[in-house]
Amino acid sequence: MRPTTIQITLERYLPADVQLAIRHHILEVAEHMPSHESHAYDAEELCADGIRLWSARDDDSLLGIVALKNMGNAGEVKSMRVLPQYVGQGIGRALLLHIINEAKRIGYQKLYLEKAPIPYFLKAIDLYTANGFVDCALWRLSPEFFSSIFFVGSVN
Repeated sequence: MRPTTIQITLERYLPADVQLAIRHHILEVAEHMPSHESHAYDAEELCADGIRLWSARDDDSLLGIVALKNMGNAGEVKSMRVLPQYVGQGIGRALLLHIINEAKRIGYQKLYLEKAPIPYFLKAIDLYTANGFVDCALWRLSPEFFSSIFFVGSVN
């Protein structure tokens, strides 16, 4: 069923359904790429200082999640996931626009993200590029990220 309203809320403590969505995200990514190339955060990492996580809901139903990692004067989009039954219904776009507005409010100049160039992520990459993100140079100096493609988006 298509959601009638989307309410996006900062999660100070991760409810069970959000923790389950995070676990499913990690498992799905693991099905499509080697574990040493996966950069998906688990629930503990998403509760670390400098990271905020939001959930999108329709009433009590979880629709998706997204996190924002503080990188100083910029942020990194992390763990954006729409539950499979809601893909293609505007949830991802709503979460992305929310995170862009939150980055503006915080005072970030840019948002960064990385994705592996595999079929599993193509819809996400299309969403990012349709909302102003462009390819950029490697912004992580770590060999395990060399198989990723990097994006940057202005929040102004």
